Amino acid sequence: MIGVVLWKNTDDGSAVIWCEDQGDLAFLNNKETVLDTQAFFDVGDVVEFDVLMLENMRGVQNLSRLQDQARPELGHTLSRSEPRTSLDGAEII
Repeated sequence: MIGVVLWKNTDDGSAVIWCEDQGDLAFLNNKETVLDTQAFFDVGDVVEFDVLMLENMRGVQNLSRLQDQARPELGHTLSRSEPRTSLDGAEII
């Protein structure tokens, strides 16, 4: 699976990742599942990973970075609650 890091916590090695299939978000719980140990990822990095189902949520394993800072604004954009565009009376949020 390919995704974009939306949020991270370098202290405990956790992160939230938007997935290319636009399904549920994926959650990284610790740095031990990261293949690239040189540096932890930043918000906006494009990553590749294997999905591991943990009860009712997606977990991440074998995480590696494909591209640095490709979409740093994505987390903010997805969290906006006001309409972004109007098209023939339809609001797109």
